[in-house]
Amino acid sequence: MLGGEREHAQMSPRDRLALEALGTVRHYGQGDVLLREGDRADLVMIVRTGRVKVVTVAESGYETLLAHRGPGDLIGEMAVIDGGTRSASVVAVESAQVVVVSAEAFRTFVATHPQVVRALVSSITRRLRESDRRRSELGAYPTGIRLARHLLELAHRHGDRQPDGSIAITLRVTQRDLAAAIGSSRESVGRDLRTFRSDGLIANRGRTLVVLNVAALRAFAYGESTGRQM
Repeated sequence: MLGGEREHAQMSPRDRLALEALGTVRHYGQGDVLLREGDRADLVMIVRTGRVKVVTVAESGYETLLAHRGPGDLIGEMAVIDGGTRSASVVAVESAQVVVVSAEAFRTFVATHPQVVRALVSSITRRLRESDRRRSELGAYPTGIRLARHLLELAHRHGDRQPDGSIAITLRVTQRDLAAAIGSSRESVGRDLRTFRSDGLIANRGRTLVVLNVAALRAFAYGESTGRQM
């Protein structure tokens, strides 16, 4: 993993282990739904292994991919905190092991651990900032730029640097996932991916998406000169 800033602040390992001790372990396979949009919020989950995606589905059936979560991340806590229903679904991207803690046990734990409250506030703040940024980009930039920025984000958070300097994105993503993440169509995403491949910015190695030229992709994504307009 390349490392870098997490999507949101995590609890300390000590606090996380203490919270895990209050729950039970569950296993999910790729494609399984861990939490469903609209359901009552009666539990939270801590991801131990594997990765999941957070998605919402509009009445039209269009899916929006909000985020990915991985080991150490807490999911489902916002609905438990405000007492509402689930605002999004959580689906396993790969085999995952999670610890399930009841809403009542979680609320009691938070009430007696003020440092956890600070971590939760930081988490919610980061998510709101990320949501605001993505909304502002939807109307401000064409699909190609939004896609390039998202690929850079994936490389940063889920990337494995290769001996040749390229970065393999270890998270399995489909064109549908990419389109859902940037608010575009699969067709538009497909066209831009082909352009990126022909320009030597990315490649596919089996099922793995690889960023070949991070500097050039970043230059295109953030408006610097690349020697070619895409």
